[in-house]
Order: sequence, then structure tokens, then C-alpha cells
Amino acid sequence: MRRKILRGFLIFGGIFLFFEALLHFSNVKLIDVGRTWPDSAKSFASFMSQLYGSFALLVGILAFLLQVNIEKYKVLILATGVWAFLHGLFLLLLSLSQNFLEKFSGLPSLYIWSDFYNQYLLIEALLLFTYSVIVYIWSIDKSHD
Repeated sequence: MRRKILRGFLIFGGIFLFFEALLHFSNVKLIDVGRTWPDSAKSFASFMSQLYGSFALLVGILAFLLQVNIEKYKVLILATGVWAFLHGLFLLLLSLSQNFLEKFSGLPSLYIWSDFYNQYLLIEALLLFTYSVIVYIWSIDKSHD
């Protein structure tokens, strides 16, 4: 049963990361910064957004591949569980330490995210923590159902 839950989480994560990659490839968050940011800042932000999208796509693809044979990729899955916990901590700290309403004000394409951006980061952190716990429980399970 734990194996099926882990596989389901990897499939869900792969789908989520595919859409996350599309969001970042589109640069939709940067639509309105053109009138206030210098070209160098826009170019850098666009590059970083698309770079993040590329890595999100890579991790999504890996999630689909890992779920095919989780026993074979146990060490890699354990590494992703540790990373997920650390990244969840980062997102939690970011959410608690930033005022996105203030930071994104005046930039509609960014500001639209601010009403729920802290909640989004908290939900993503919770999903990462949940994945870490699932990986941990699966890794100590001796029955390998």
C-alpha cells in the first residue's frame, strides 16, 4: 500500500511540475514588468524563469521514470525525499519572512499572485513535507508491499 501511495505521489508531482514548467516557460508573471524594469532585469528574470521551468520539467520527467520501478531507484528516491524536506523548509521560511503584497504592488502580472502567493508557498511546502514523510515511511518498511 505504501508503494502505491509513493507511486501516486510521484505521478501527481510529475503532472504538477509539468504545469509549473509551462507557467515558467510562458513568462506570464513578467508581462507587466516591461514598463518599470530595465531591459537587463527583464532579460535576467526571463532567463531565470525559463531556467527554473527547464529544471521543473526535468524533475517532472524523473518523477514519471522513478515511479515505474521504485525499488530499483530507492537511493535516488531517498535523495529526493531529503531534498523535498529541505526545499519545503526554504519555502516555509520564504513565506513567513516576505510581504508579497508590498513587494509585488504596482506590477499587475506579479501582483495577481500576491493575494495567494504566501498560501501557495505554504501548500507547496506541505506537499514537499508530506512527500518526505511518505518516502521515509516507505524506506523503513520491510514488507515492500
